[in-house]
Amino acid sequence: MKKRFYRPGRLYFFPALLPFVEIVPWLITLISTVVAAASFSLPIFLKKRKKVLIALGMACCLIGGYAYTRTRPTQINVDMTQLQAGSVVNTAYDKWTRLVEPEDFPVVKIHNLQESSHQVLNNSKMPSFQKKWHHETDYRILSRLLVHDKAVIYGSYWGSIEAVSAFNGSKLWSLPLNTYTMALTQDEEGNVYAGEGLHETSKTWLTSFNVIDKTVNWQREFAGHIEGLPVVDKARSKLWVPSGQGGLWALNKEDGAVILHLLLGHIDNAPLVYKDRVYAQAQKDEKVPETMLYALSESDGSTFWEISLPGKPWGTPQMDKNEKVIYTTTAQGQLGVERLSDKGWAYAVLVEGKILWQKDLPDMAIQPTIYLPVEGVIIYTIKTGEIVALDTKSGDEVWQAKAGKGFMSPVYLISGFGAAKVAGVTKDGQFFVRDAKTGKEILGKKVEDGFSASPVVDDDTIYVPGSYEITAFGGLRALWGQ
Repeated sequence: MKKRFYRPGRLYFFPALLPFVEIVPWLITLISTVVAAASFSLPIFLKKRKKVLIALGMACCLIGGYAYTRTRPTQINVDMTQLQAGSVVNTAYDKWTRLVEPEDFPVVKIHNLQESSHQVLNNSKMPSFQKKWHHETDYRILSRLLVHDKAVIYGSYWGSIEAVSAFNGSKLWSLPLNTYTMALTQDEEGNVYAGEGLHETSKTWLTSFNVIDKTVNWQREFAGHIEGLPVVDKARSKLWVPSGQGGLWALNKEDGAVILHLLLGHIDNAPLVYKDRVYAQAQKDEKVPETMLYALSESDGSTFWEISLPGKPWGTPQMDKNEKVIYTTTAQGQLGVERLSDKGWAYAVLVEGKILWQKDLPDMAIQPTIYLPVEGVIIYTIKTGEIVALDTKSGDEVWQAKAGKGFMSPVYLISGFGAAKVAGVTKDGQFFVRDAKTGKEILGKKVEDGFSASPVVDDDTIYVPGSYEITAFGGLRALWGQ
């Protein structure tokens, strides 16, 4: 039995339970009401326990009130419902966000840097595809994996950034944060940007952390949650941050200062920043399953055009090689929850704002999708376990494969060795590598169940995350016959 370590005082739950969170306060309130009524109406022999029952009822009321305040999205200093979606905000940032003071920054905990600092990462060619090492993690992996400075880095359900050695899997360092850490992005300077929160999180934080110096550059608190990946705009030293019901932010990536705040609606996926435009999807009204796809000015947030699409904005737009078409998706449903009403759609939208084609998908597509311009296909990871490749010009199906019982994260593109391949892991622990052009399986292995993160490749090694484990396999070139 593996050890499981949890943060003291934290109530642990998983994304599939999020839809039930809102009814918890009401259930507890109901229980407390019944208990209170029963304490005055039960037979004489139970009335001796009236004090116990009343105390239980009061405790339920207190727990219910606490659960309500913890599960309802709140503001830092303003009521979001009073503000109009679709507007551009350039003032009063303190109502939505604040910079955390340096004295309140989290402090990194070093586990063992001496060993890895003297090791040379062995990425030389291996004769066959084989396991290099296996590491059991202390905390459940939530984010995608990053590889930087000879370290494999991930965000945890515990609320932290964790790093293990890419050489042997030993623990290197950890940075404690505040809550679920799902969105990790890195830049070329060795900075990792960590967004926190899940859908019902009250408030969130974005932390800029340098993995080379092991120091926090800055930290900013927002109302809402950050589930979508922050996007680094290197040319302008900007960071674009989706913050749930808080809309879209543009920050100075050097110091976290606010440059722009766009109240587009609820946005949980990364925008596309391309040249002087930003393409983003948002849901104006959270009660209406309608997505607005915006083309915005990068400099001031003004709208070039917007179009309405069915479903919720679960897509991250991508630009085609000719800079004429944007590929994206929407869906009716939620990751981790399966309903008969679930649907998914894929789109090709001209940069002028007109739909080129629209196709039904088997279910919700998990982001990001994989665009292969040379092969002329775009590959979608479907939450119910399918992988679908469509022709980029027509939207016609090129291939479809059933990989397992379901996905919690998208497949990963492996390129650089020859013909492109995709790798992924399903919820029931099916690890695979497939040809990206045909869908043919090249490799299949059974690993641990319960996967929620994608593999990542560094040179000849692929790092495969499980719920509480990471396994490194070497010899990727051997799969190409190299």
